Amino acid sequence: MARCARERKLGSVYHIQQTCLTGNCLFRTDEETNQFLNLLEHLKSTSNFKLYGAVLSPDHFELLIYPEYADISSVMRSLMIQYANVKQQSSPLCKERFKSTCISKNGEFIDQLVRFEHHGSPNKTTFIDNPHALLGLPVDTYNKAMSTQSHSFDQDLIWRNADLCIQSSTCCVSCVKQGKQALEDKLNTLQLKFEDLNTQKVLRNKLVRWFRQNSTLTLKEIGHVLGDLSESTVSKILKANTNEKR
Repeated sequence: MARCARERKLGSVYHIQQTCLTGNCLFRTDEETNQFLNLLEHLKSTSNFKLYGAVLSPDHFELLIYPEYADISSVMRSLMIQYANVKQQSSPLCKERFKSTCISKNGEFIDQLVRFEHHGSPNKTTFIDNPHALLGLPVDTYNKAMSTQSHSFDQDLIWRNADLCIQSSTCCVSCVKQGKQALEDKLNTLQLKFEDLNTQKVLRNKLVRWFRQNSTLTLKEIGHVLGDLSESTVSKILKANTNEKR
């Protein structure tokens, strides 16, 4: 039976959940926990995503990730392969692929952050990137609210129901067919042909970044739209753009 496609929504944070196989233990020691967090930090810098929270338990973990230019599936695949190598684990650690849920509203995001904050022992909770900008709050206001027992965020329904303040275009390409049409429209505006992308690499790379910011296409699908570029080529283009910003 074919697996259901993951929910993808432009301008969303993803709540990731992964559970290990019965009899396995993801984090037996503090050293393993720290090694896992170090891997996350490394992937964060190389794949360009924001990590807003992590809860690590012996048999499962949860993450709050905003992908920016990253592909969530690629990030999780790399994370689990590298962590299995760290643990010197030859058999699978987890029983199934990870679960992911899109979070696009202020209220939903706050509720998850507060839930992460209240996880108790033996769980290890860590917050890495400050999400105040996504919530449209000054950093001092956010930090003060998270430090109080009541977690007294503004309860105004309009604010809680508002979309996260992630800058994205109103144009959202959600399938390869729409992607090809969007590419054709852009090339027509520039009075160029599809074949011109073979020689105009700067333009091609700009289009790769545009599709990553304005679509829910996977890296593989973006490559297909732009002339069967490999997933690794698309990833390298996005990583190069990340390094230029630093």
